[in-house]
Amino acid sequence: MDYPNPDVDEWAAELRDFAERIVVSLGGDPQWLSTNPDWAVGLVDRGIAEDWDPTAMDDGDRHRFRSLLMAVTGEFLINTHGAHWAWLLDDTSPLGGRWVVTGFTHPLGQRTRPVDVGRIANDALSLHRVQVIDLVDTAERESGLRVTA
Repeated sequence: MDYPNPDVDEWAAELRDFAERIVVSLGGDPQWLSTNPDWAVGLVDRGIAEDWDPTAMDDGDRHRFRSLLMAVTGEFLINTHGAHWAWLLDDTSPLGGRWVVTGFTHPLGQRTRPVDVGRIANDALSLHRVQVIDLVDTAERESGLRVTA
């Protein structure tokens, strides 16, 4: 089956804009995503810490929350590790591919792997408490940026 190849630049711009709006809605500066991504993630994590239990959300709210997690996690990875969004063809996906963050700059020059941020966000929706920093941690491990014993 032939699937259309999505516009990666448009996708990335939409997610960046969404992440910026999230940070602004929580009282932060949208520039933090690029200048101080740790601050932006901390602000979002404080903002979702109390009343954001994805297991108690309806489908629409879960979808929006997943988008929030993808946008902020993706922007952190891009701005911290020199990565970018890409469309990875995948015949097992109902869409014919997956949005991944790839192209990480490894501090020791080692190869890295693309990270399916959407899958990581989906996995987090089964938890009662979600923190973006945990998704970032998972993504950094899966990319090969960090090794855990």
